[in-house]
Amino acid sequence: MYMDMVMILKRFIHAEHAGLWEEHLAEVEKMLPYKTRCYFTGISQQPAAMEKYLRALPVLTAVSEQTKAMAHLDMDDTKHHEDSNSQGTKEAESVRKITDVINRS
Repeated sequence: MYMDMVMILKRFIHAEHAGLWEEHLAEVEKMLPYKTRCYFTGISQQPAAMEKYLRALPVLTAVSEQTKAMAHLDMDDTKHHEDSNSQGTKEAESVRKITDVINRS
């Protein structure tokens, strides 16, 4: 399953860079089952609980955005986060290594 996700992501990135719209849409469609599972991780799988969560989501998002604004974290320029985020740099390096291994096979 993990390799399936990696291959979908690889094809998605290729389609993005090559400007292949049909392939892009096909890979997005293949991603949807994985993304849906991720959204509800840690949330009850009961339909009523999911519906309650989804109904509350706009309010939760608004509260989150207001909190960011109060903390002055609503800046458009996120480059400063990339520069100071060593964990993100390590993760990007790991992804690059994985894609190199996949490309070699």
